[in-house]
Amino acid sequence: MLRHTSAFVLAGFISCAPIGAQTNGVPRGKVMGHVFCSDSHTPCRFAGVTIQSVPLAASGNKANHPSVSYSAATDMDGAFVISNVASGEYYVQARLPGYLSPTDLVASEVDPNSTLYSKALDAALNKISVDDGMSAMVTLSLTRAASLGGAVVYDDGAPAIGIEVRLYRKDSKGAWQHYVSAGLGNTELASMTAHTDDHGHFYKTGLGPGSYAVEASLPEIILVPNAILGEPGLNVTWTDQDALRIYSGNKYRLREASAVDVQNGEYRNDVDLTIPISGLHTLEGTVTSKATGQNIGYGAVRLLDPIDQQILRQTPIQKDGSFGFHYILNGSYLVEVEATGATDNTAQQRISYEMLESPLMVESDVLDLSYTLSQSSTK
Repeated sequence: MLRHTSAFVLAGFISCAPIGAQTNGVPRGKVMGHVFCSDSHTPCRFAGVTIQSVPLAASGNKANHPSVSYSAATDMDGAFVISNVASGEYYVQARLPGYLSPTDLVASEVDPNSTLYSKALDAALNKISVDDGMSAMVTLSLTRAASLGGAVVYDDGAPAIGIEVRLYRKDSKGAWQHYVSAGLGNTELASMTAHTDDHGHFYKTGLGPGSYAVEASLPEIILVPNAILGEPGLNVTWTDQDALRIYSGNKYRLREASAVDVQNGEYRNDVDLTIPISGLHTLEGTVTSKATGQNIGYGAVRLLDPIDQQILRQTPIQKDGSFGFHYILNGSYLVEVEATGATDNTAQQRISYEMLESPLMVESDVLDLSYTLSQSSTK
C-alpha cells in the first residue's frame, strides 16, 4: 500500500500585502520560504524548489494553468523566492541529493503507468494557493533518504570494474519491482542505475524505506576505442540482454535474492556481491522451420526461470538462424524461442511461427542445440 507519510511537510502559508509585480499590466504573485533538513535541523542549501500548477482535473479551479511551473534554488540560509507567479493552485516540492521527496515515495510504491499514479501524487504532494499581487509563504522540511553501498568482486579476488548495479524493491504484495526514482538532475540517480568504480565499489542514495535487492550484471554494452593516437572512434558491442546477473546474497535468480532492509537516513555499506569466473558455460544452436527445413532468422531465444518465468537471459536469432549465450551457470532453464517472422522469397509472403518452449538442464557447454518451429499462419 502507498505510504502517506510525506517526505517533507508544508508548515503553512500566509497571504501578505500586495507586492506590486506586474506582467502585461496584470499583478502577479510571489512564493517565498525556507527549506530545512530534518536530520540536522540546518538549512537545505542550494536545494531545488519547484512549484507546478495543479491540473484542472485535480484542482477544480478554472483559473489554474495546467502546465505552468516555476523553479528556484535556495541560498545559504535555505531561503528561496519565486516571483511573477500566475494565480492558481500549485504543487510545491524541494529536492536535494540524499533527501526524499513525495514523488520519490510515490514512484517507489505505485506504477507510473497506473491510473492510480496521478491520484497518489495529488494526495502526497503539498499544495499552495497563489493570488495576484499577494505573497505565499511556505516552509519545507526534507527527510534524509537511505543509502546502499558495497563492493562487487570476481571470485578470484579481482575488483569488478564498470559493472552495472541496479535495484529492485518489494511492492505491497511482496513482489520485486525494478526501482526507479523520480529524481531529476543526476542521470544515475534518476534511473537508479550505476556502475562500480575502479575498486568495484558502488553507492546508491535517495532511497525510501523498504526492502531492496541489489543486482550486478556483466556489461551488455562495451565501448572499445579503435585507435590510440589522434581522435579514436569507438567500436560498440551490444549483447542484447545476454548478461550474467548476480543478486544480493550471491544468488542468481531474483526470486532467491536476499532482501536488504533500510529505514529513512540509514546507510548500509555491507552489500557485497561475488561474480563467479569458473563453472560458466556457452550455449550455441540454430532455429529452423519445420515446414521448409530452412534456418529462421530474426527473433529471440530466451532462458527463463522455470518456476516464476522470469527472463534470465536473452539473445537475438541471427540472419543465418544461429544463436549463442555466454557465461551460463549450471542449473535448470526453460528455453523460449520466438521468431518474429521471415519472408518466403519464393511466395513473397510473411510467415509467422508458433512460439516454442523447451526445458534445458545446463551442466557443461552445449554447442549443438536445435529448435524447430511450426508455421502458424501466412500473411
